[in-house]
Amino acid sequence: MRAELWRQAKEAHDGGRLRATEVRAGQYLGPGAVSAFTLLVAPRVRDGELALVHGNPDAAHSFSCTEDVAAALVAVSRDERAWGRAWHAPVITTALRQAATELAELHGAAEPRLEPLTERDLTLLSFTDPLWREFTEMSYMSERPFIVDDSDIRGTFKLKPSTLREALMA
Repeated sequence: MRAELWRQAKEAHDGGRLRATEVRAGQYLGPGAVSAFTLLVAPRVRDGELALVHGNPDAAHSFSCTEDVAAALVAVSRDERAWGRAWHAPVITTALRQAATELAELHGAAEPRLEPLTERDLTLLSFTDPLWREFTEMSYMSERPFIVDDSDIRGTFKLKPSTLREALMA
């Protein structure tokens, strides 16, 4: 769906019917963030409890701090070079386990205990809430490394990502 919406916006841009650009973000961390990490992992880790995670907790993954995404949106909206293409907001690339460990340290919690949700778990959960169906659909992003190349936005607009610690502290 997202790819189709961008295709249509890009087609309209190329046809001169509107001006379009897009900023794409990784899984959110930071102020106001709503993501699998903030909903499923962070509260459990802060409380020293077992956290069930989607995918491989040791696979590298690209996260976006909400403040970095906001800065990217502002930069892109103010620059003529931004039009007609998609940009990846600055990302923090780390493993979910590393993010959970850093969060636990920040809160004085015990070392995080993480266990992957099984395919069966996700199937059963999908009967209770449609959100869980998205987890199954997006599994390719969690089972193996999922790394975003943000070098274009860094180079063009001189943006850089927050550190993992900064994003978790915020």
